[in-house]
Amino acid sequence: MRDALFVALAVLTKSAAALLVARKLQALPTGWRVLAIPYSGATEALDFDSLFGDTKPFDIGVKVWIRPSESGDWFALYRARNVLIYFLFHFSDTDVIWEGMLARFPDAERLSFQGTRLNELIDYRWQQV
Repeated sequence: MRDALFVALAVLTKSAAALLVARKLQALPTGWRVLAIPYSGATEALDFDSLFGDTKPFDIGVKVWIRPSESGDWFALYRARNVLIYFLFHFSDTDVIWEGMLARFPDAERLSFQGTRLNELIDYRWQQV
């Protein structure tokens, strides 16, 4: 199960990062620090448009919301049927948003990736934080 979670996180992280680079960022980042908070349950009824803004479905049953923080970090939220993954793409010089996310979800599984290239996600063992 752990390996399947890490593979799914790698795929969705790369997908969210591709959307972020293609639609929002001015340049490719020199490094990546990502916080992922996965959730599985009844998520199809949840709508995050009021929090993140309106978004069109990415695919059948899949929606992705992307929003910047005031610090230069980016939030991405993937909902694929009954799976929800909250990502924080951390690019700022301060850890205020990172620490805030950890504090906001104290009982959730919180996993992190740090690397210079997203291809490092292949066989990456996400770190618990």
